[in-house]
Amino acid sequence: MRRILRAPAPLAVGVSLALCGAFAVLAALAQNGDNPKGAPGPRSTRAISTAPAPGGTPAPARAKDPRLVDLDQRIAALRADRKSQVEPLEAQLKALRERFDAQIDSLESQRKAIIEAGESPALRELDERETADLAALAEREKGDLEQVRQRYEAQKKDLRADYAAKRKALAG
Repeated sequence: MRRILRAPAPLAVGVSLALCGAFAVLAALAQNGDNPKGAPGPRSTRAISTAPAPGGTPAPARAKDPRLVDLDQRIAALRADRKSQVEPLEAQLKALRERFDAQIDSLESQRKAIIEAGESPALRELDERETADLAALAEREKGDLEQVRQRYEAQKKDLRADYAAKRKALAG
């Protein structure tokens, strides 16, 4: 029994180091200036496009400047390269999490069963009521958070519309 408990330790250390390395890579990629979808940040929501303006004529500065075309191509190439390198790492992380989570869940359920076997029925009932009350509170919290999220989304939509109108007024 003692040998079984000691065997996963070197494996756990190795996996921990691998996960730390993978997270370091992902953090470095995230610091290179591109926010993942849904990530908070001060970036403008205005899309920079080389497409023609709504009037049918291209925006003068954007359409004629070859530097912008070059930058757009370089940005697209870097994003594609990053995606091709990050996706396999994310798949490996997912597989590792699934493998270890299954083992951890099994061991935690065994531990819980041993603890509950030694408890009195009154203490077990108290624990069950606490779990139920905490679950109800968590559900209420989810509802409240969703309402706050919706309120902020509406405010963001209004801000975007205001700034779009201001841009349109500046364009003439």
